[in-house]
Amino acid sequence: MSNLTSFDKQRMVRFILLGSSGVGKTSILHRFCDGKFIGSTQSTIGVDFKWRDVDVDGEIYRLHVWDTAGQEQFKVIARNYYRQADGALLVYDCTDPHTLEDLQSFIDDARELCPLGVVFVLLGNKVDLASSMKGQVVPRETGESFARRRGIPLFFETSAANGACIDEAFEVLCRHVLNNRRASNDLETISHLSSPARPNNDRRRTGEFRRTGPNATKGPVKLSDKNRTTQQDEKKPCCK
Repeated sequence: MSNLTSFDKQRMVRFILLGSSGVGKTSILHRFCDGKFIGSTQSTIGVDFKWRDVDVDGEIYRLHVWDTAGQEQFKVIARNYYRQADGALLVYDCTDPHTLEDLQSFIDDARELCPLGVVFVLLGNKVDLASSMKGQVVPRETGESFARRRGIPLFFETSAANGACIDEAFEVLCRHVLNNRRASNDLETISHLSSPARPNNDRRRTGEFRRTGPNATKGPVKLSDKNRTTQQDEKKPCCK
């Protein structure tokens, strides 16, 4: 495995965590990047950032994960980070139905501001608490229906407290993003090879947008613990 000192653009994958305040986005960030549960935390102010190196089919990729504040007054700051995201993790609290309803505004913002082809995953967090509660909890079927009706291809119930499905959610999202990149690159190559040569005096410029859907995943992504790294203080998006 090569020593990681620098990454080209194709080796970076950029994720953004979205959802209301208190749903556990910061705890998910720490569980995935640090491998630990930090418990109750103060609400994120603005945006927090961490990264982790992962091994995907023998290739090392650096996952940049941006944790956005859920409060309305910080949404303007958070929107600046949508524009370069490859994937968006939409988080709600399984013990609070209102947090699932509140996700619609985050979805609308993401679809307006994120790049074309961004991959979404819906996470129902705090499933460990929901399993011991009665009454006001969000059933798994409700989360699945919410995702299906909004065209969100991926759904997981997670727990930052015990780590349930956290790595799996990031693994599957990462693989979908990489599959989309490969499909897009293949289309660009085919388009380039099939395009007729133009006269030197032809200065017209053309452009096109391509949308590619996520391909089926094949096997888990292998995450390398010894390559896990974090970065607390960086405040600007890197290569996003």
